[in-house]
Amino acid sequence: MKQNALLAKTEHSSSQYNANILEYVNTFKDKAKAHIFTGLRQTYQANEGYLDEPSKKGFKPVQNTVPEYLKYFLEICGQHVSNVFTIEATNSSGMAKAKLMIEGEEWGEFSTLELLRLRTFLDSKELIAMYQTLPVRRDDIKWKKSSDAEAKGDLIWETEVYDSPNRTTLKEAYILEDPNIGQLKDAAGYKPQIASKDTQVVMGNQTVQYFSGEISHRERAAILSRLSKLKEAVREALAKANEVQVVPSGLTAEKIFGYIHGM
Repeated sequence: MKQNALLAKTEHSSSQYNANILEYVNTFKDKAKAHIFTGLRQTYQANEGYLDEPSKKGFKPVQNTVPEYLKYFLEICGQHVSNVFTIEATNSSGMAKAKLMIEGEEWGEFSTLELLRLRTFLDSKELIAMYQTLPVRRDDIKWKKSSDAEAKGDLIWETEVYDSPNRTTLKEAYILEDPNIGQLKDAAGYKPQIASKDTQVVMGNQTVQYFSGEISHRERAAILSRLSKLKEAVREALAKANEVQVVPSGLTAEKIFGYIHGM
């Protein structure tokens, strides 16, 4: 592909890339949308003599998982990012270069233009926000990989099935016995004392089980840590790449502003 065609293609995909980043951030931050990464199963068995409660039953599957979201992000945005660095590599042919080392692994030798572009890319507030807001599972609940047939997918996690009785309190009114009633000459105006007795009964039994397509706090921390390490490696590579003699440019301030100012 020619450079002019790649430039046009990248300019067109740039707005889509930015829109995708913002959409991900909004999805991860919006409490109303967080339900797509969580699931719930409820069952209810009414005891004899009590009504069934359909609202306490049902299954809501996890609609998507965080790993799948990140995989899809790479699929829809990966080509744009690769094209950006291809343009920089083309523009920087013959320029100062340095090796990029990430935790002891060499990624290759890159020009200062590529490294500067990578630094700008990694410093993007929107990209950082996307990773900082990755939905995570509650760490006060014990999770395990789901084996539920309806949950579907190796990336779904589940809790144990929580069992709880559905209790209610029945109020029963009764008349208090009055030992002095027999001594009354006229009991027509007598008002007996009414008392209330509360009795707890179990109307049925409910179970609840939670499902999640979120990642753990540790996994999110690891992603942010790798992002930080990559940014530090880029800074080090830039410092090495810039250890070269400067080459004066023919585009001087006198030439530029002398022309603009007519002097």
